[in-house]
Amino acid sequence: MREARVLYEHPAKRKSTLVCFDFDQTILNEHSHNQIKHKQLSNFSECIEADYLEELKERKPDEVFKNREKLRETLNLFFEQGHNIAITSFTEYKSLIIPVLKFLGLSKEQLSKIHVEAWLPETQDYMSKFGKNGHIRKAMGHFKVNDYQLVMLIDDSINNIEIAKYNNIKTVLVPAEYNPDPAYLDEAVKLGEELVKQATAKDNEPEVLTSKEKNTSWVARENVRNDNQLGLNF
Repeated sequence: MREARVLYEHPAKRKSTLVCFDFDQTILNEHSHNQIKHKQLSNFSECIEADYLEELKERKPDEVFKNREKLRETLNLFFEQGHNIAITSFTEYKSLIIPVLKFLGLSKEQLSKIHVEAWLPETQDYMSKFGKNGHIRKAMGHFKVNDYQLVMLIDDSINNIEIAKYNNIKTVLVPAEYNPDPAYLDEAVKLGEELVKQATAKDNEPEVLTSKEKNTSWVARENVRNDNQLGLNF
């Protein structure tokens, strides 16, 4: 006999959303990982990351950050809209990221809310095949975001963008050049507004549940669905 199914209303609150920013050539104009690696080959300082950070601070902020003012405005808006923010970066220098964002002008409270997912995959082949999927998945787990459609990736890599699109993640491709036309940030703001609307709409959609599911908590069901969904395409 087919199991009876019932409608169940979600709790009346917006679902969590996530905005993932790449770091090198997306937040920064340059590629910090490559810059530091190059310095390590010619400089045996044990404080190479701290030295690099001090070098950045000696330069004009508009040279360091890609469209600095517009970038900071966009980040502030995302925080106001209630998005979770993550930095998803291919780099060995994770400890550099938050101090650099402090230099950008973010507040202590804002910095405390940012999750940094920064590491290098074991192989170049992994990067080519899976892009930022692993980084995004871990950031989603950190913020308990359980739907790829409630995630946005802002990145300068066409490969990372195309792979994210395959998972129905909203994407913004950042031009690689120095301080390009900031239209990509306007696009990100529009997509951020869409995320808010989509998160609200999804939370008001009734679910069709089996009688067994009805007797489990909403959180437990979401955890199971999260695990099932995030197991795809990795």
